[in-house]
Amino acid sequence: MTVLKDVSIIMYSHHDYGDVWPMFTGQIDKYIAPGVKRLIFCNPTTNIIPDNWHLIQYEENLAYNKKVYECLDKVDTEFCLYHQEDMPLYDAPNIKAIETFLPEISKGEIDFVKLIKGGLNDDTPYDFLKSPYLFKIPKNAQYLYANQPSVWKTSRLKQVFEHTFSPTIREFETGAQATCRSLNIKGCYTYNNESKRGELHWDSSIYPYVATAIVKGKWNTSQYPFELGTLFKEYGLNPSTRGEI
Repeated sequence: MTVLKDVSIIMYSHHDYGDVWPMFTGQIDKYIAPGVKRLIFCNPTTNIIPDNWHLIQYEENLAYNKKVYECLDKVDTEFCLYHQEDMPLYDAPNIKAIETFLPEISKGEIDFVKLIKGGLNDDTPYDFLKSPYLFKIPKNAQYLYANQPSVWKTSRLKQVFEHTFSPTIREFETGAQATCRSLNIKGCYTYNNESKRGELHWDSSIYPYVATAIVKGKWNTSQYPFELGTLFKEYGLNPSTRGEI
């Protein structure tokens, strides 16, 4: 396996979603080399933490942005790949492609790469890498920031959470747009002519994941029937426990 250097894989969660963890962590462990640091951001929990994952706890009573900010302050890698717990991989990611993004992020040419196409952006190629699957996110885009798996320069993501007050995760995505513009955050997204999935996003061949697996507490089998069905069987999950959309 190719190792992502100086990258932390981050799963943000809450102990109430512990039933989802084995699916998320298991898929990461299946497809990403063991040498890559793995972190779980969570409130105090009795859930089982996999041996090669490390728990960073946040205080339950903090605002959402403060929870993440204080956890990010303990991350010691230059880059991070940030997820929610309900965004598991369903196939092997293109790690070599992701590695090519890191020097551009390190130099400050861009601050992050979102690993999926979403929204209504024009597909404007990112010129520095001459990559056929990397496109600019315009600064005036409706969603410059999105709660989707993205490779970030850790210090820049920490700034976004520091300067965007938001009590909950749902409000954060809206508030972060102005913050990103004021901080001159520059981002790209990946797209390689994949099929559209749902109303506002496409599949990703660079990082094939479920976006998202849980909607309002229930499994999103309406959009990902095959992918989630396969994962349910592999990890012994009964979808009726949460219910399905």
